Amino acid sequence: RLHVAAPAFVLLIWAYVASASDAADNATDADDSIVTKNGEEDLAAFVSALLFNGGACFSCAVAFTALLRWFPKMYGNNLPTGTLPARTIPEMCSWVRASWTVSTTVVAETVGLDSAMLLEFCSLCMRIAGVLTVP
Repeated sequence: RLHVAAPAFVLLIWAYVASASDAADNATDADDSIVTKNGEEDLAAFVSALLFNGGACFSCAVAFTALLRWFPKMYGNNLPTGTLPARTIPEMCSWVRASWTVSTTVVAETVGLDSAMLLEFCSLCMRIAGVLTVP
């Protein structure tokens, strides 16, 4: 275990020395920075980005729904084979409800542990992002 701890200890010391040597430069870096506080015109940029990103997400959802209808074997092959639970009914946006209500246990039993762990990882990332971004 020493061979693993030694590089970590060296990295900690290097980070401490680097931060101590740059402490004097930080005061001048803040003055030279071009970062400014939010202004009134920033709201328009925020709303524009929000509308564009929301439209992009909506477009992807519509495209997936259309592709699911046009290519059912490619995007929804587990439904006719009986792999999915019986509660899934093929309708326009049934994939939204099915994806939000499925449990990790059902995913592990039907499509494998790798897929279940991927969903758990994505869920963990969403929770971390929510904790970090909510003021």
